[in-house]
Amino acid sequence: MINRLTKVIVLALSASFLLLPAAFGANTPNGPCNKAGKTSTIAGAKFICTKSGKKLIWKKISIKPAATNQSNDDAKLEAIFNGIAKKMDNVIPKFDISLNVDPVLVDSKWSRDSTSSIDSAIKLLSALGIESTTQLKIYVSWGSEFKDRFVPDQCKVSSGGGYCGQGIHFADLKWFATNWGYDGIEKPYKNEMDKLAMAANIPHEIGHFAQGEAALSVGNSDFWMYNPPWLREGGAEYFKLISSAYHNKTTYKSLRDLVVASGVSRCDKFPLSKITPADSKSDGCEYGKGLLAVEYLVLKVGSADALFTMNKTLGRDTESIFEKAYGFSLKDFEKEVDLYFARVVNPKK
Repeated sequence: MINRLTKVIVLALSASFLLLPAAFGANTPNGPCNKAGKTSTIAGAKFICTKSGKKLIWKKISIKPAATNQSNDDAKLEAIFNGIAKKMDNVIPKFDISLNVDPVLVDSKWSRDSTSSIDSAIKLLSALGIESTTQLKIYVSWGSEFKDRFVPDQCKVSSGGGYCGQGIHFADLKWFATNWGYDGIEKPYKNEMDKLAMAANIPHEIGHFAQGEAALSVGNSDFWMYNPPWLREGGAEYFKLISSAYHNKTTYKSLRDLVVASGVSRCDKFPLSKITPADSKSDGCEYGKGLLAVEYLVLKVGSADALFTMNKTLGRDTESIFEKAYGFSLKDFEKEVDLYFARVVNPKK
């Protein structure tokens, strides 16, 4: 009798546990809880017991990211620039350069400005560890007639500048005079941004040379197939601003802010994910938003070495190469850049 009674009690107790209310079972999102203010981790997320009407339920705690101080980011960028500038002070570049200027530009101020910071760009190549035995052939032309004698067919196009591979660069100053509202003739600059763009045009193209040489140094000849447009053009823009800031003995931020003020805010309508595909159409925002994307990448990595890391990483698709190169996902990075971009171009919002 005693044994039978014990078994009955055990079975009754087991049944009663099965019938306990959910409040005393496993915690679930929006499920019942028994003490307001109590916290619990459910499926890896933090929840708090909160009164909802007459009930107590588990509500997920929304953790807002700490506010980022843009002035701190700018200080970090300036520190990175200053570190590069010190290296530039001490390097002895070993590049063979051939500078060829259209004879009609012998008295041109624009021509002098466009070639003025080439030496700084070459120093920057060395400071960033780019080495090459390829001769840099630079052609500064007024119109296409002069430069088309020397550049390969793919560079016989209407453009203000270009890198043609094999160390060949060109700048067509007439293109700027025609397309920037100077009535097709050389005039005093309308603003500081035009002056910067003219002087930094060739350093931008040398930045592309650096990308190619970095990739070729590890045998990555297909890098251009997988590099996002924002990294390709934004990287060259970052390169030219570092070079120009060094040449002009000014801060990196002063030139970055000049670029931002020139109308980059229009690129807010293009999420970075739309400027990642190789065939993206982004109204030129691979340059402006690309600059800030690369700037953020340099901040995140903590070094300007980030400029060429993806070029030196082998792979067969953009997302996996990016993650292999930097250690974080491209999709997450794109979202972070969109937030960073909005903060830089609209600091008061």
